[in-house]
Formats: sequence, structure tokens, C-alpha cells
Amino acid sequence: MTVGVGIGAVNIQPAGAVELTLGLGATYAPDYEGSDDYAAAPLWNLRATDLYDPETHVQLLGPAFTSNLMPHPHLRLGLSGIYRPAYNDVDDSAVQSVKGTQDALLVGPTLGYDFWAEPGKDAAFELDALYDAKHGNGGVITPRFRRATPLADTIRGEARLSTSCASGDYMGNWFSVNTRDAARTGLDAYDADQASRT
Repeated sequence: MTVGVGIGAVNIQPAGAVELTLGLGATYAPDYEGSDDYAAAPLWNLRATDLYDPETHVQLLGPAFTSNLMPHPHLRLGLSGIYRPAYNDVDDSAVQSVKGTQDALLVGPTLGYDFWAEPGKDAAFELDALYDAKHGNGGVITPRFRRATPLADTIRGEARLSTSCASGDYMGNWFSVNTRDAARTGLDAYDADQASRT
């Protein structure tokens, strides 16, 4: 579970121009995917809306990039991406010593349908299909329901409900412990790729 809270945002929209949103907040999230250790971190938000249609946007929210490039009141089509670092800087010393895991740059399309055809408001089903473009260690498909609405002139509230399905290569990269790492860390050897196939 990840909890994010925005503490400040500034909207900039010269007449006839793209609307820019600059925000800074905080997030409370696992130290790494699957960790029991949580940590606070800054959460920045850079968003450009109304690129060439009120429904189009690009956004950088923390390490995640999202976009909608489809100028349509209901349909959504864009590019998404997120960077996931390896275990070099985590609190768990055993996990930090795992060297068989590679960082990942996950990129791919986002498809969706928004039931609420009104700029600034969303009630959308979306699907991300992301693949590790840096090392080729598989990918993740994430279906999501997203609900967003303005809470005030300069405040936007958003809630998301999602789940993820990962490939064997992805599971193997992030959750396997090879024999060398097992000997180095004291963790049990584990083949997550093989386990995901059974």
C-alpha cells in the first residue's frame, strides 16, 4: 500500500495556453516492492493539461510518468512509465546485499475509457501494459479504476483502485534469490520465475 498526500500546488494557465500544475507533497510507501518497512519520501507533481484538447495531458508524479494523448471525451490512449531502482539503498541489510536484481525502466501504453465526459473529472477504467525497456526483465499489466474530481478551484482529489499481473521474468528479477545471493545474505534460495509457472 502506498499513501500520498499533496501539500501544495500552483496552476499556471496563460490565456490560450497549456495549463501547468506544479505540486509538492509527501508519500508513505514500502521501502521496496514487498517490503514490510515503510518510509516517507517527497512526492513532486508536474502536470501539463490541455495540450491540444482539454482531455490531453502529460504528468510526472514522483517516479511515474502518465499521459493521455487521445483527444476524445471518453477514450484514453497514452504512454506510461516508471523507474524501479535495484535494492542498493534499502533498510533491510540482507535484501540490500542481493546483487542478482537489476533496476528497471518500465514503459508501455495506457488504454482506458472514461465514463464521465467532463474535463477535470474522471471515472475511468484504465489498463497499463508496461515492459522493462532497460534490461528486458519482463513486464506488468495493471488494470485500474480511477476517480478524480475538483475539490476546489485549485485542488483536485483523486482515488485509485488497481491490481497487477506480472510475467515470470519480472517476478524472477525482483523476487528470486540465486545461490550466490543466498550464500551472501543468509536468505533462502528461491526461484520466483519457476514458482510463478506452477
